[in-house]
Amino acid sequence: MLLGKSVLCDIPDEGDGREILKAVSRMVTLDASVDFNEIARTTEGFSGAALQALLCSAHLRVVHALIDASPTPRRCCQGLSGVEERVEYVTFGGSDEWKTLSRADESQIQRRLR
Repeated sequence: MLLGKSVLCDIPDEGDGREILKAVSRMVTLDASVDFNEIARTTEGFSGAALQALLCSAHLRVVHALIDASPTPRRCCQGLSGVEERVEYVTFGGSDEWKTLSRADESQIQRRLR
């Protein structure tokens, strides 16, 4: 469907950029050294979407660095006792048919999670 109207938004200035960065970073834990003023100053000319993408990219770099720095996870299906460990998980959304899983479906999910 094609809309007959469009909304034009100017590129945010430094102050607006700082506020956008603060807004899009509310759900992310930031280091105390993060300086929104400096970031807003060095990203002059970035759109709001570009600022959000910058934050997401920075967050992913930190996550990847933490994964790389952590010990390699065990890839086997058995715990120390030699008994197969069950992986706990939570499902969101979906239809009512997924509320109760067959043993085959549960087994398949467990294999994929390990």
